[in-house]
Amino acid sequence: MSGSDCGRIYIWKKKGTTLVRSMIGDRHIVNQLEPHPYIPVIATCGIGKNIKLWAPSSNDFLPFPPNVQEIMESNRQAREDHSRITVTPDVIMRVLRLHRRQALTYIQRRYNTADVEGDEEDEFITAFSGDVSSEDGNSRECSIS
Repeated sequence: MSGSDCGRIYIWKKKGTTLVRSMIGDRHIVNQLEPHPYIPVIATCGIGKNIKLWAPSSNDFLPFPPNVQEIMESNRQAREDHSRITVTPDVIMRVLRLHRRQALTYIQRRYNTADVEGDEEDEFITAFSGDVSSEDGNSRECSIS
C-alpha cells in the first residue's frame, strides 16, 4: 500500500507488484497510511488534521480510473524531480563531522560538572551574547572549520 501526492491510495500485490486498487484518499496528499495488524482497516491522513479510517463495505469492485497509468506516471516524474538535489560527499562529511562534534560537546558538558560551574561557561555565553568584541573584526561573524 502507498499514498501519493495526488491524493490517491494505491494497493499493490506483494508478488509481482501489480496494482490491485486505486482509491481517492484525500483532496491533496496522502502522507501516512497504516493498516491495522489484525482487522481489515486502514488509517490514512494527509496535510490536514483529519484521520480517515477505511474498511471494506461492499463486495463490488470498482474499476480503475481510465487515466490510472497517467496518474502513476505523473507521480513517478514528480518523485524523480524532488530527488534531483545532489549533495557532494564533502558536504555530507562536513555535516557528519559537525554532528559528531556537537554530540561530543554535549557529552562532555553533561558529565563534567566542573565546566558547568567554571568561568569558561560564562565566557562562552558572553561570547555568544555579543558582549565580547573580537580584535579580528565583527564579533557576530561565524567561521565554520
